[in-house]
Amino acid sequence: MLPKKNRLSSKEDFRRVFVGGKSYSHRLLILKVLMKGGESDARFAFSASSKLRKSVIRNRSKRLLREAVRLLGNRLRMSGYDAVLIARPPIRESNFSEVSLAVCEVFQKAGLLKLEEDRQYLHKTNKCEEY
Repeated sequence: MLPKKNRLSSKEDFRRVFVGGKSYSHRLLILKVLMKGGESDARFAFSASSKLRKSVIRNRSKRLLREAVRLLGNRLRMSGYDAVLIARPPIRESNFSEVSLAVCEVFQKAGLLKLEEDRQYLHKTNKCEEY
């Protein structure tokens, strides 16, 4: 579980990210990011499209996204932005390794990887497989 300081929880914060944030998409998910600047902690929220239908599937997809971000945490910049990850319907048939790869790829697109060598490696290979 993410620490409380890294969770995006208020309705107003969600709205701010959706209205003013930039989108990065993948077949399995959408990442909405609002850059705040400064040294404020990065905050994350997880959502599932209502197109996923049943609550069991929506909750499973959010758990997969949460765990993928938690494991990727030390490679992400952890200040200056709010992010919302939204699960898309194809996530139903996906396993954890596919979801974690997708999460890594969208954070790569958004330029939110912390280390320059990580960004250069991923740019050359266009893969997040080692993560």
